[in-house]
Amino acid sequence: MNEEQMMQQGGEATPEQVMGAQEEQRQAQMQAIAAQAPQPEKPYSYKEIKKMADSMRDFVKKIDPEQDLGEYIAPEGESKLDAQLPAEIFVPYVAIMAFISSLEGFEKYVFKPEELKSDTGLKMAKANFDRMGKDKKLVKKLQEGSEPPKQEEEEENKMSEAEMRMAQQPGEMSPEDQEIMGMM
Repeated sequence: MNEEQMMQQGGEATPEQVMGAQEEQRQAQMQAIAAQAPQPEKPYSYKEIKKMADSMRDFVKKIDPEQDLGEYIAPEGESKLDAQLPAEIFVPYVAIMAFISSLEGFEKYVFKPEELKSDTGLKMAKANFDRMGKDKKLVKKLQEGSEPPKQEEEEENKMSEAEMRMAQQPGEMSPEDQEIMGMM
């Protein structure tokens, strides 16, 4: 049950319910992205999938050493995958490419997810991650974006609505207070 449904039923959503609903929504988004993975022109080689996944993982580690995509392990005894790329590879790939495409001046690194339809596409994506990892300007820009907010900003964000009203200048009324005064 999402937060909106809880509110419609007249109840207050507990933090656990809100977090659960957010997790459900995140999972649904990930599944929707994974479903968009292209079908391979011919079966992928697990060896090439692993190489690309390792290169992507190494790139992410350069940006944020705390972030771990995990190591991709191919099913034992199999050499080919005649299906879409696994979600644990395709979803982070889409997210990374979407973020890179939003950065001005780094469009040359955008390799569209729909181009991952063959081993050749996986090799090109791997080479792209290797190039991106060597681009010091890109790495620095991404590291700046992955830093946690400064302590002051966190404290400011934690300020409750009541504290915000109390912090207003004396005699200054919030829009809610003005509305209440208008009703009197």
